[in-house]
Amino acid sequence: MAPPPAAVAPTLEAAGEDSIRVAWAVPQGVAEPQSFAAVSLRPEGSSRWLRVDARSGKLDEPDALPLPLKTTSCVVKGVDPKATYVARVRLGDHESGWGPDSPASKSLTLASLAPSAPAAPLLEAVNKTSLRVHFTLPPVRPDASAHGIVTVHVKAGNGAWHSVDATSSTLTPADGSGTAHRADSRVALVKGLVEGLSYRAKVSAKNACGWGAYSPVSEPLTLGAAALRPIAPAAPLLEAVDSTSLRVHFSPPPVRPGDPALDFVAVYVSDGGAWQTVDAAASTLKPLGRAFRAGVESALVKGLSEGVTYRAKVSVRNIHGWGAHSPSSEPLQLPEPASPVSGPASPVSGPVSGPASPEVEITGSKSREERDAELRKRSVDVDAE
Repeated sequence: MAPPPAAVAPTLEAAGEDSIRVAWAVPQGVAEPQSFAAVSLRPEGSSRWLRVDARSGKLDEPDALPLPLKTTSCVVKGVDPKATYVARVRLGDHESGWGPDSPASKSLTLASLAPSAPAAPLLEAVNKTSLRVHFTLPPVRPDASAHGIVTVHVKAGNGAWHSVDATSSTLTPADGSGTAHRADSRVALVKGLVEGLSYRAKVSAKNACGWGAYSPVSEPLTLGAAALRPIAPAAPLLEAVDSTSLRVHFSPPPVRPGDPALDFVAVYVSDGGAWQTVDAAASTLKPLGRAFRAGVESALVKGLSEGVTYRAKVSVRNIHGWGAHSPSSEPLQLPEPASPVSGPASPVSGPVSGPASPEVEITGSKSREERDAELRKRSVDVDAE
């Protein structure tokens, strides 16, 4: 009886951080109960094939046992994640012995299937001692398993990195480990921080092949009241109302997610000297005027000087205080009063001579011969008299 024929090339897939699953198909006509499969792996760059032990799943075990052919896959454990492997399978039975080796599989490197680095996270202040880390995950590599968990690391200043425990939302000790966040998470709350310190964060994702690379580090965020104040609005626009009044048009800045609403707007105007506040009640400039309620988007300013150039800027407030000033507006020069306008000149009296009549030569319709004949006739008539 002939030994079993060669199987087709097996397939490889990741089964863990240091594990590879090898799968194969049994050719038709092979009696499975009396047959076995010997699975071998070879690292790239080596000529030596390493047998897989059916009991331990490890490579190069002494007296490695073959697998019963009713099994068409096995998990090889303890491989080097950074090494590139290929596999082959040989079928055999008790009566006719071992058949030929199958062709080698396509290669697989476990480390190449780990997640890529996410984008840098974004930090948001919650209060004076808490922040949120906002993040996104990278796309899943082709042929790789889905992301499983995410780890978030935070550090203060130039200190050590600490992981964020997903259960308590606090930083773990530098030598400890906390519960990672689920892969469907997109934000991590971090509590128990110190007011006035500057914090940064980074994240990484893990799948069946292990942890991927860390993201770039986030922009720093300093906790405290300043971090919770509104951002600066856009530069306002000025509109001349008359020679002594103008109107300042402005719009509020966006409110950070989770921040309190805006409550007041301050409008400042300058003619090149000191900035003065527009009083919301009087619509005039004062060193310390009353602010406008949030929701107002224009301010009338009266009592200005004719022909003078003005600029304006605005700032907004929430319960944590006033935010930064906007950039200054483009300058606007108020018009000067118009000069008196004289009336139209009186009409000229007396006769108005029209254009000179052209001298027109009028000629008859007779020909020259007819006129000459008439003149001769008149001459004869005169002589006869």
